[in-house]
Amino acid sequence: MLISNKVSGETEAKAILKGALRRNHQFGDQLMQTKAARMGIQKARSMKVVNRIFNEELNWYGDFLVGYKYFKKYGIGTTKHFKAEFTAIEPELTSVEGMGELCRFILGAFDSRKVAQCRLHGNCKLASRFYFHEHFLIRCIHRLNFTTIGDIAVEIYPVIEWLILNNIPLRRLPETNYFVFKNFIVVAEKLSHSQGLVFKTILLKDRLTDRDNEKFIKALAIHNDLDKNVAAVQVNAYGDIVCQIPPASGKSLLNSLSEKSHWVQGIFDAPEINII
Repeated sequence: MLISNKVSGETEAKAILKGALRRNHQFGDQLMQTKAARMGIQKARSMKVVNRIFNEELNWYGDFLVGYKYFKKYGIGTTKHFKAEFTAIEPELTSVEGMGELCRFILGAFDSRKVAQCRLHGNCKLASRFYFHEHFLIRCIHRLNFTTIGDIAVEIYPVIEWLILNNIPLRRLPETNYFVFKNFIVVAEKLSHSQGLVFKTILLKDRLTDRDNEKFIKALAIHNDLDKNVAAVQVNAYGDIVCQIPPASGKSLLNSLSEKSHWVQGIFDAPEINII
């Protein structure tokens, strides 16, 4: 969500991020109290209750929600079950040794029938190896004028989707990566020991130095070619074109995963990162 008044500086942008985290934690505490009151009631749930649980899940992520979709509905009569997925930026900053404060990109899976039957994995989270640096989030709020944190991930989602759907190994990426969009450039770095990819900072096209203009001129030219339908262009440290990334397809990420998927895995199987 773009705001009508331009964010005045990084101090205000940082306050917007901290405020979103605080509101999320407060809502989460209230939600946990509500859930605690329902604990121990392990009986079949009505679809009204199931839908409330799903909506509570989405509401809990609030400003950090990236998007959600229903990708399968089934059942007969008045009981229409569904499977759904959602994506979000984890509303928690974690201090990682040698890198700073990070938030993780996550994928959620929801199966209404399993939730109604109180079965395991009806509502589960999948961890990813994509991380957002606090500095990156603050820069995006300031320079792109966002107040909804999830919209930051929406902007760069084509890169995330492309890496997941093509299951491109992290080892094929250089230590520092440049993803050139039409109006800005995203700089991402690899975590040590192949732990993941961190979106670290953002450069605005109209604020590039002469040196950066020279580096990204080929990639920016692709965006000016009306025959090219690309969301971003990946370049190396010398400005050479590595690949052209198409717009997001809208495909289900869950349905595209395999046992050999590199970028997304069960939340409890996620690689440990070095916490300070």
